[in-house]
Formats: sequence, C-alpha cells, structure tokens
Amino acid sequence: MYPPYRSLTVPEAESILRKYIDGGTKRGRRRIRHSYAVAMLAVDFGLKCILSGVPCNLEFVATSALLHDLGRYKKTKIDMHMFVGKKRLEEEGYPYHARVAGVHGLAKEAAETYHVLGYDIPGYFEPRSVEEKVVVLADFCIIGDEIITVDQRFNCLMGTFLERHLYQRADHLKKSRPRIKALERELMELWGRDEDSYLCTYVDDVRKFIELKNKN
Repeated sequence: MYPPYRSLTVPEAESILRKYIDGGTKRGRRRIRHSYAVAMLAVDFGLKCILSGVPCNLEFVATSALLHDLGRYKKTKIDMHMFVGKKRLEEEGYPYHARVAGVHGLAKEAAETYHVLGYDIPGYFEPRSVEEKVVVLADFCIIGDEIITVDQRFNCLMGTFLERHLYQRADHLKKSRPRIKALERELMELWGRDEDSYLCTYVDDVRKFIELKNKN
C-alpha cells in the first residue's frame, strides 16, 4: 500500500493522457482503448487483492494504469517508452505514478541493455507494491484492448518480434518471462487460484460476456 501521495483522480489522469495523445488518429484511439482496458483489468485484480485481505489503493491502480504507457504517445523509441513515460509523469508531479510507468513491461531487461540509471540496483526496475504488481500483470494480460492469458501474450509478442526482426526485443521478452510468470504465481496464490487454469477461464468468461452483450 502506498504512503500518502499526491492524489490523482480518473478525470485528471484522462486529461494527462490526452495531453500526450492525439485521440483523432486511429493509432491514438487504439492507444486510449489499450490504456482503459489495462485500467479496468488492473482494478479488478486490485479488488481480488482486497477480498484476499491485502489493502490496495484502487484509485491509484486505475490512474497509474491509465498512464502506464504515457511514453508511447510521442515519437519515442519503443524500447525506451517506459523511461520516457516515467520522466513525463515525474515532470507532471506524480512520482509514484511515474514509478509504475518505469517498471512495467520489459523495463528491467531494457534498462540492463541500455544501462539506464539504476539498472545495476537489484529490484529497481521491478514492481514492489501490490498496486504496481496488479498493473504490471494486467498489462501482460491485454493485447490491444483484448484480454488474453500471460502465456498467450508472450507467444503473440515473440511471434511479432521475430517476424519484424526485432531480435533485441525478443531477447528481452525471453529474459522477462520467468519473472512475469513468478509475479503471476504470486498473485494467483494470494487469490487462492491455480495460475495454470484461472486466467484461461477468466478470459473465456469475459469473451462469453462480451458476445452475449453484443447479441443483445
């Protein structure tokens, strides 16, 4: 649970998000949908933590998830977007939200490759708080705005990276898999779930709900 920090409401987070994104473009709208999808899933994960007896700041989860990819919204080298997003949120005056942006995705592996400040400090680029952990896991369960399992996400990304000859990113992805799977196991154990089947069932349930909603 985070100590007292500068509060950020969802409307305020949305305002910051749109400051760095052009919602009038197809790519921009896609980025917005991804951010909302991660935020909704992360809040759901946060609720599961609370129901398991672990305090979790849901407002912080929602707003940090909305802003986790802030570094993508300008001309940023893709491998560095975590650190650009971190810097932007620090400049906005939200250091805790900045930390979430700076530890999500393949941040640890990219930091080690490019010697980003702090790369040699154990755990510096890994999620520590329960809020950071649920946002990081949620991001690994979303592709675009679609919910998938962690394994499906890794397999999809690896195929894309290799197809596009992005071998450095493929190497980062391969190195990151054990720690992300460990994070998944940690949260599943907290929730009393079996990580080998829970997310698959969860994804199937969400898809059935969406299909039913579309029919009606």
